[in-house]
Amino acid sequence: MATEYGFQALPSVHAWQEAAEPLGTGSDDWDYDGRMIDFRQHHPCGNKELVIQVQNQLGPPRSTPVEQKFLDMIYLTQVKRQMRH
Repeated sequence: MATEYGFQALPSVHAWQEAAEPLGTGSDDWDYDGRMIDFRQHHPCGNKELVIQVQNQLGPPRSTPVEQKFLDMIYLTQVKRQMRH
C-alpha cells in the first residue's frame, strides 16, 4: 500500500515472532487490533488503510480465530505490496 511512508506491509511472521509473545499464550500481540500492531504503525489510521487496500484488491482476511486473521493479514499485506500499480 502506498502512503507517505512508502509501500507498507506487515513484517514477516518470522520477524514478528522475534518481538511478540509466543503464539497461543493469549497475548494480543497476535491480534490485528492488538496494542503491539497499533504501536508499530506510525501512520495515523495506517492499519485501517491496510485492511481497506487488502479488501479492495484481495478480499477480506478470515475473521476467526483472531490469530489466523492476523497471520492472514501479514500474508495479504505482503502480497498487496508486491502488486504495486
